[in-house]
Amino acid sequence: MSISYLKVVRKILSVLREIDSPFFYFLLIGFSLLFSFNVLQNYGEQQFIYLAKSFLSGKLYFIQTPGTWSDTALFKNHYFWPLGPFPAVLLIPFEYLFGLNFRQGYLQFILNIINFILLYKIAQKITSNHMSSLWLSFGFIFSSTYLYIAMIPFSWYFAQIIGTFFILLSILEFLGRRRYLLIGIFIACSTLTRLNLSGVIIFFLIMVILAKNKKHLLLNIILLITPLICSFLLLFFYNYLRFKNIFQPGYSYQILYLKELFKNRDFGLWNLIHIPANIYYLFLKGPDGVFKAGTKVLTLPYIKPDPWGMSIFLTSPIFIWIFKAPQRENIVKAATITSLIMLALILGYYGIGVREYGYRYAVDFYPFLFILLVFSLKNGVSAFFKILSVCSFMFNFYLILILLSTRLVN
Repeated sequence: MSISYLKVVRKILSVLREIDSPFFYFLLIGFSLLFSFNVLQNYGEQQFIYLAKSFLSGKLYFIQTPGTWSDTALFKNHYFWPLGPFPAVLLIPFEYLFGLNFRQGYLQFILNIINFILLYKIAQKITSNHMSSLWLSFGFIFSSTYLYIAMIPFSWYFAQIIGTFFILLSILEFLGRRRYLLIGIFIACSTLTRLNLSGVIIFFLIMVILAKNKKHLLLNIILLITPLICSFLLLFFYNYLRFKNIFQPGYSYQILYLKELFKNRDFGLWNLIHIPANIYYLFLKGPDGVFKAGTKVLTLPYIKPDPWGMSIFLTSPIFIWIFKAPQRENIVKAATITSLIMLALILGYYGIGVREYGYRYAVDFYPFLFILLVFSLKNGVSAFFKILSVCSFMFNFYLILILLSTRLVN
């Protein structure tokens, strides 16, 4: 036993010796910030731990006020949570042991670390380059929109962290042993967390179809889609028990406090009319200027983020490299198609993603943009990429602090 522990220690020390000193300090700063925000801060908006408490009591609605009724679905005098139930299921053991004293941020911090490791392993399998994989993983976690949802353990962001975790697990399994039933289970878990993540299945179906060996084509497809079908059936049953309608997750009954969202929803939860605004915030919107009252003279902090979203080119500039990805590779084609289809589904949604930094819904397909990024930089990351990653990290963190200091988030 002592010999095995010694090998682990030696492995850790050997990895640390290979890490560039500046990178190590940036990584330490980044995870220290996540620890501070996830573990040391006491944020509200902890709906999933309250829902876990309800599940333990045999109820599907909140039996205790989760800090705010915002975004809950009011139906027949009960308040329900319209988001997928899986994060609450994950929290049941913690709620049972520690009650409501257990904060979502505790688990979120651990998942952020695991997601970093999963990203590193994915990049390592493609590049076989230790430092490049570390820099690419750093860029995803700290130099993109992911940073904000990683920092703030609100329920909406907590669900996205869990969804990202299962998507990364499925990609890593595909790059490794390719146990398609296990991949299907991971996709089912992500779907039970965020329904739109069911689109992840597209990537794996494309890869199965394009595989040179078609011997087990039908079997692999069945193994992939069976867990996903089960997840849909579970969601239908969950919806029926709550709203007597298998297709009603509760979004139509949500309590909204922003008049813009009310008016947006009048056009439908999903409608082509919502696409231009989503495109604007995803690609074009920049920060707003801060001016002295009654003037156009800039004053500290000079700029502030728009809580409705900002351009991916500003908040996640590392993904500029994805346009260099070699489209001759089947995995690159599959990642591109999956990203575009998932994006198309998001663009028609009425909510846009208000109370966010950047355009957080794009994080749903960031793991596939990461594949494109890794293939683009397969031969190594440049000094410019490293500098841009660090500058983006500092810039994003600066604007996030400004955002958190306003009442638009708190």
